[in-house]
Amino acid sequence: MREKVKKQAETSEEKPGKDKKPDTPPRNPWFLWTRDIIICLVIVLFFRGYVAEANYIPSPSMEPTLNVSDRIIVDKLSMRWRPLERGDLVVFHPPLQAGQGHMNERWIKRVIGLPGETVEIIDGRVYINGHRLEESYVQNSPQYSVGPIVMKTDDPSTSVNEGEYYLLGDNRQNSKDSHVWGACTEDRIIGRAIFRYWPLTQMRSLTDSDREPILESDY
Repeated sequence: MREKVKKQAETSEEKPGKDKKPDTPPRNPWFLWTRDIIICLVIVLFFRGYVAEANYIPSPSMEPTLNVSDRIIVDKLSMRWRPLERGDLVVFHPPLQAGQGHMNERWIKRVIGLPGETVEIIDGRVYINGHRLEESYVQNSPQYSVGPIVMKTDDPSTSVNEGEYYLLGDNRQNSKDSHVWGACTEDRIIGRAIFRYWPLTQMRSLTDSDREPILESDY
């Protein structure tokens, strides 16, 4: 009987040793920091590349809507399901013809002409398909004339979006825009400017309906 109890005691003493896991060596803190930083960078780059990014305004071409050094948020995602509309403020890579801009530059202008439309400027007044455009946001009316020009539509049989947009700055007397270098294809457009967050005193949405141009025929 005593031997049986002794064996049970030995068995009970051995069990904890069998379940005990070997100690794992502590991880290097530099490895942990490096891993976390890399993960954060990947998330930031993904967000900036496909969702939204912050830009600043380097020139007075969009005054009085946007001023030099204003900071804005550019929405890249909504273009996938909502087409650009007249009046949208868009950030884009400028065309390279005639030495206009560089590959990595970002410019901002307002969408005036849409794919398939005919755009004409007579003494600074814009006409879309023969109807005059009322633009409350324009700082001053220039005296130049352009067109008529027909905006190309996208060819679905190709992988590149060739749909053209006519882009103009709100400061028409001081803006290098489509009246200088022609229409901009959609594949060069990065996204919509949707919000100004700096300066704080002028923080507001950039998608206000009262800033949209109105065709004369809509009255």
